[in-house]
Amino acid sequence: MAASQRVLGHPDVFPLIAEFQHGLYMDILEYWRKVNQDGGGGFWASLDLPLHAIDRRLLGSPTQARYQLLVLVAANQMHLVRRLLRCRPHYLAQPVVNAMNASAANGHLEIVKFLHHHRTEGCTRRAMDMAAKNGHLPVVQFLHEHRREGCTEFALHSAAQNGHLGTVKFLARHRNEGNVVKAMGVAKLHGHVQCVAVLQCAA
Repeated sequence: MAASQRVLGHPDVFPLIAEFQHGLYMDILEYWRKVNQDGGGGFWASLDLPLHAIDRRLLGSPTQARYQLLVLVAANQMHLVRRLLRCRPHYLAQPVVNAMNASAANGHLEIVKFLHHHRTEGCTRRAMDMAAKNGHLPVVQFLHEHRREGCTEFALHSAAQNGHLGTVKFLARHRNEGNVVKAMGVAKLHGHVQCVAVLQCAA
């Protein structure tokens, strides 16, 4: 064994080195092992999310430092998000727009609220767009009431296409980005007659 290894492994020296390192809690390490098994395929398949809600492009590259944070956000692991930020507080010193976008798209209202109250960069219009597409009405309502980014016409059109009646009602009443006639046509094409009726009243 090299002299350097003997020094680093000395029972009096190693605890001093470890004390000043930024490690991770064991529950986060265990969770992260699950993420990395089989290239992550089994992990994503295990999430209680519809396939269309998982937009992994929002997470960026696994080589990026904040990928861990964004994965936990997408997986709705609020308690692990808080614990990870205790280990990696510098993550909060970097822009994490995609974190709120990802959590909104997946309907994770508590994480959206957490990021809203603890971050300053906010999100983009994609947050409400994707929340509407996936029918996450409470998230759409929160973003409408507390954020200024708004949405695009994609929000109303995709909500109508997917038959999310409550979301369609809310957007038709409170937002003006969408084309009601176009949304009506999309809803009719996909057989969502209740959405068509709501949009007819709003037209």
